[in-house]
Amino acid sequence: MTYKNYYKSRLGSGNNWACGYRNGSLAEENILNSLRWQLEHADRVDTILPILSLAGGTGSGLGAYVVECVRDELPRSFLLTTIVVPYTSGEVVVQNYNSLLTLSHLYHSTDALFVFENDILQQYAKKLVSYSGIDRPTNIHDMNNILTRHLCSFLQPISNKTSSICEINYLLESVLPHSFYKLLTLRCVPQLSDQALDFSTYKWSSLIKTLSQMYINNSYLDEGLNWSLKPNQTRTKSIGNLFLARSYDKEDIDKDLKQFFNYETFYPSFISSSDYYYLFNYRDKSYLNYEKYLSLISNCQTPVSALDRIVNKSWQLFGQKAYLHHYYKYDIDEQEFLNGFVQIEQVIKSYNQL
Repeated sequence: MTYKNYYKSRLGSGNNWACGYRNGSLAEENILNSLRWQLEHADRVDTILPILSLAGGTGSGLGAYVVECVRDELPRSFLLTTIVVPYTSGEVVVQNYNSLLTLSHLYHSTDALFVFENDILQQYAKKLVSYSGIDRPTNIHDMNNILTRHLCSFLQPISNKTSSICEINYLLESVLPHSFYKLLTLRCVPQLSDQALDFSTYKWSSLIKTLSQMYINNSYLDEGLNWSLKPNQTRTKSIGNLFLARSYDKEDIDKDLKQFFNYETFYPSFISSSDYYYLFNYRDKSYLNYEKYLSLISNCQTPVSALDRIVNKSWQLFGQKAYLHHYYKYDIDEQEFLNGFVQIEQVIKSYNQL
């Protein structure tokens, strides 16, 4: 039997985080009742996977409130929240305020944050559409498909050399060695359009080399890379890398991983070489018709630039007291913003010091 369970309402939030957060309290009982109903039909619950955007009022404000409610309702469950960072500009005039407040609340209530950026998703979508040979503009569906493909590459069944893994928190513990470092980046290769799948073949070594160069360049995409950059010139450091390999191929890729990801410059000095990276694979099934598919989950510095941009633009508005009256109407005062600045600036500082 298929269960469909959702809550809908006409409560708009006017692109205002404070209004959305207030609406969360109004919808709390109905949302939690829906969650409880769903939990009753589950054999077990290890992980909750909220997905929300940061720009508007409902996704950010109501979303942050609901995640806090879920944390209170299920204090022992692992909360893995996926957030979508807004475009650099052009979505909502107060998008940076909304993003700042959401991030500061989520950092207290969630165990890990998968960070996606609309600018990157659109670049990725444009690339795939151009590869397809179809002359059309990209749209939100293209971007959502990319996000979904990335997440599913992680959420599908996986195993290591000794056992199958069914608990997400167990899978991620290798990249979450400290509770303050919660930002996760997901990179995947190959990056092909569906039309190109039948005409493409890859070796694991080439996929791993590409991922390594993406990491060195601090890039989500496999094109436009500076291939002259060497490992000692890497632009990011990581406190943990997790590889997920999916293919019918039985080839052992440990040697290639060691060749391309065993560099001291990729990691802070307090990370032991035995903890540089971990590999899990699924060798009984391909993924979405890809002959080989490789995902890299990193707890690294890559998302920091997006957070830094959000904080800087929020300070510019806050210094002029711009638009604050819209938040005051819903009992969000200056201290709430200042707390948000302190929280996220500390996150940025901690990652920059790796």
